[in-house]
Amino acid sequence: MLLTPSINNQIGSRLVGQWELRGVFFMPINIVLTSEGRGFLLSPSFAPGEGPQAMEFRYTINNTQPPFQIDLEPIGEEPIRTIFDFTEDGRIRVELLGIRPGEARPTEFTTGALFLHRVSSLTRLPNNTQIANSLETINKSREELAGLTISIFLSNQESYFQENKRFTLNLRDLDMELTARNLRYYDYVTYLPENATDPLIITVAAKVPGLRSFIGVIFPIKDGDTETFISGTCETIEPSTTPPPRPTLVNENIVCATGSR
Repeated sequence: MLLTPSINNQIGSRLVGQWELRGVFFMPINIVLTSEGRGFLLSPSFAPGEGPQAMEFRYTINNTQPPFQIDLEPIGEEPIRTIFDFTEDGRIRVELLGIRPGEARPTEFTTGALFLHRVSSLTRLPNNTQIANSLETINKSREELAGLTISIFLSNQESYFQENKRFTLNLRDLDMELTARNLRYYDYVTYLPENATDPLIITVAAKVPGLRSFIGVIFPIKDGDTETFISGTCETIEPSTTPPPRPTLVNENIVCATGSR
C-alpha cells in the first residue's frame, strides 16, 4: 500500500516544509515538500522583478520503517525509486546520485547520499514562481521532437532516393537513429510506395494521452527523366493516439485531411 504524507502523519509532519541542499551546486538549492505529496525544486532568478522557477515532482512513501522507500516522480516522467531516512539532527538523508528513472530501488545508503537541511515549515511558494515543467510545456517539447524527427527523416529519404533511385526502411541508410526518448512517447512506422506514383509515408502515433500524432509524406513528381519530390507533415489538431489520414497533393500543394493541419 502506498502511503502519501497526508496519510502517514508521523513521517509527513517531518517531511513537509522547506529544505535546503547545500554543497552540491555553486549555491544552495531550495526544495519545498507539501502535505499533498507534491514537491518543488526551486531555482532563483537573478533578473529584477522575476520570480524563481520551480521543477515540480510528486512523491510517495511506500513503508513506515527506515530506511523509508520513496518514489520521486517528475511531471510526465518515470519515477525515481530510492530510500531516505532522518538523521539525529533532523536532516533528511536521501540516496539519489547515480539513480536513473525506472531503475530498481537501492537497499542501502552510499557515499552518494544527499543531505537536506530544514529551513522552515512553510510550503507556500514565492510570489511569481513559474512552474518550468508543466505537463503542457513537456508535451509541447515532445511534439516538437517528433516533428523535427519527421522533417529529418523526409529530407534524408529524398537524398537517399537521389543516390539509390529508391527509398529505404533502414534508418542506418539515412544516418538516423531513433533514441529512447523518441520511442518512449511515439511509434514510428514507415510505408514504402507500392508503385511509382504512390507517396512514401511515415506515421508517428502518440503512445500516451495528451500528445498530437503526425503523418509525413513524400510525393514523387516525374517530369520526363527528371524526378523531384514534394514532402510535408500533417499533425492532428487535437491530441490523439491515431495519426491523421493520408494527405493529398493538389496543384503541387500538400493538403492535410480533415482533423489535421
